[in-house]
Amino acid sequence: MATHKAGAGRQVGIRDVARIAGVSVATASLALNGRPGVAEETRRRAVAAAEQLGYRANPQAQALRRGRTTTYGFVVRNFANPFFLEVLSGAQQVAAECGATLLVLDSRYSLDRERRHVQEMAVQRVAGLAIAPVGSGESIRLWQDLRPGAPVTSLGETPLTAEGKPRRGLQASRRRRLNLFRYVVFTLFGLFFLTPLAAMVRFSLEGSTHGSFSLAAWRAIGSYPGLLSAIEITLELAVITCVVVLVLLVPTMIWIRLRVQWISRIFEFLCLLPLTIPAIALVVGLVPIYNRIEHYNLSALQLSWVYAILALPYAYRALSAGLSAIDVKTLSEAARGLGASWLTVMIRVIAPNMWQAILNAMLLSSALVLGEFTIASLLLYINLQVALYDISRATANAGVLFATSAASLLFAFGLLLVLSYVGRRRSRG
Repeated sequence: MATHKAGAGRQVGIRDVARIAGVSVATASLALNGRPGVAEETRRRAVAAAEQLGYRANPQAQALRRGRTTTYGFVVRNFANPFFLEVLSGAQQVAAECGATLLVLDSRYSLDRERRHVQEMAVQRVAGLAIAPVGSGESIRLWQDLRPGAPVTSLGETPLTAEGKPRRGLQASRRRRLNLFRYVVFTLFGLFFLTPLAAMVRFSLEGSTHGSFSLAAWRAIGSYPGLLSAIEITLELAVITCVVVLVLLVPTMIWIRLRVQWISRIFEFLCLLPLTIPAIALVVGLVPIYNRIEHYNLSALQLSWVYAILALPYAYRALSAGLSAIDVKTLSEAARGLGASWLTVMIRVIAPNMWQAILNAMLLSSALVLGEFTIASLLLYINLQVALYDISRATANAGVLFATSAASLLFAFGLLLVLSYVGRRRSRG
């Protein structure tokens, strides 16, 4: 049993070593494996014969003969998942230290493929199995049926034995209680926020007589001069602000995480600084700049630069949470190993994995723009909130104010739902 071939393709075996050394096969085996009971001279002759013939022991054959092996099976759900890459790296390190080898297979989220892998592991009689199961433990029970007594461990919460059923029931009970708590809290907070909104909508529908309802206030939204243009300007400001913030933050934060982590604290301080500066102080510093800009007769879209600064803290926190949730280093090293440039790594590898964080940053930036009043008013620009304030002072019909405010809030809620839905569909895809 050897891996070396001699002569016309014939494998060199332990019998050839014993013949050259002039000893029995059992003595040659004991000598080569360092077992006691063999004279030193005999051991030297056996080792010299093995070197002369180029004999190397076949560990698989030895394992079959002894009935045990140092090979362990490892079945994961997806090699591309950074979590499993990290686990495999640690497992390989431990196996190398113990003189063991790993047989790693990928089920690719297929239960049938996972069962076939487990059967292959059982046929090869690996010493043990570590598995990240796709289902609820069927493959683990299959292993226990094929290899009774052989060790098996699960990467996750899947129970390994039938005794886990009561625990599953306990976990299900805790999950139900947690879901009930979530529903109750969500309902209470929903009532807290929706009751004032419902009251606002109710007043916007107030008719000319007590107890009547009318859509006159909603129809009058477009009749007020400057209101539609203010809405248009505000939406354009939201889009521009989101683009500016994302272009500034996403590549910069990824590059800092990959290449210059020592500057991350300084960058975080700069992004969070606008939170500590009052809006009136910002206006005092911005007035000279915008006074000079007014000479060029530019529109209120110039507010996008101020709004981008105001949105930095919120967008930074959202993007930082998304970036911390993925293994940026592993993804970048894998992509770079395949020849990708740094720009490709950032745009096509890392950014798609933090898509939900990007949507959250867009939502926060848009909400800030839709609700900002102080800076626009002090700098004498007309956006949606300033227009609403002017309406409240110029009209005796408060229903128009309520209708426009309700429409603004409903639009923000609708934007939140759309971004959440898009992010959910993207993560599933």
